[in-house]
Amino acid sequence: MRRHRRSSGGRERMGGPEGVGRVERGCRQASPAEERRPEEPVTLLDTHVVYWLAVHPERLSRAATRAIAAADRSDGVAISTISLWELARLIDKGRIRVDGTTERFLIRLGERPGMTLLEITPQVAALAVQFPPDFPADPGDRIIAATARAHGIPLITRDGALQDSP
Repeated sequence: MRRHRRSSGGRERMGGPEGVGRVERGCRQASPAEERRPEEPVTLLDTHVVYWLAVHPERLSRAATRAIAAADRSDGVAISTISLWELARLIDKGRIRVDGTTERFLIRLGERPGMTLLEITPQVAALAVQFPPDFPADPGDRIIAATARAHGIPLITRDGALQDSP
């Protein structure tokens, strides 16, 4: 299992009306103690991007598809573990559909080669509550944006408010 190494790198904006691209990789668990070389960026995917990547890759924009492919060629893509909960909730409420059980779908996401699962660390939790008042109040959005910031990695999202996060 490959592990994510932290960095102080920058954040990228991505998105657009078409959404975001397709990349296949396998699961790694992040270790906050590890350091990542800047030439090996990981790209964080917002929850809707993870779903589109797995179920509707045609909804991903060309820019996002290129960004994910570039990440795939280097150190891969990552998802916040809060995205697993968000997806489970959407499936349970019937807002999205997947093949098989919810659990199996979520396991398959984590098993993609090169996929890193980034947990909610104390640093992520602290950052998530420090955004300005006009930042989205949704806890999932805050945790995802804080995860990107804490790890110094780009975030691919169609959500303009997250793209503009401080």
